[in-house]
Amino acid sequence: MRRISNISIEFKSTIWEKNSFPDPNDINSFLLSLKNLPVNGDKYSSDIAEDLNLGEYSDNETLYDTIEEIPISENEGNYTVEIFANLADDKSRMIRTSIWDNKGGVTDEFKEWVNSQISSNVEKMKKIKL
Repeated sequence: MRRISNISIEFKSTIWEKNSFPDPNDINSFLLSLKNLPVNGDKYSSDIAEDLNLGEYSDNETLYDTIEEIPISENEGNYTVEIFANLADDKSRMIRTSIWDNKGGVTDEFKEWVNSQISSNVEKMKKIKL
């Protein structure tokens, strides 16, 4: 019989990252750029440094104490969880597979694997002579 192992649940989270910049050479230019910086938009946060003309950052730090799970309301109404497992294929190779995702629940890939397990067991049962 094929196996399933190493089940993991992955949560979508946010975390802050801090980039430190050397002092700007032209404080007036920096303040003008800061004043004109849009509050909302579709840019990546890392693009803001470019908008502020700060140049290359001198230090980068991930602020692990700021990690927060993303609420469903901020993920288009979808859960922020996905479940994965290693599933053995017909050659007993373990393959990392999504078994439940936040958009459709149990994945088609996992359903196919389960059905193959049932079919395999039915065939084995047919071969048994009582």
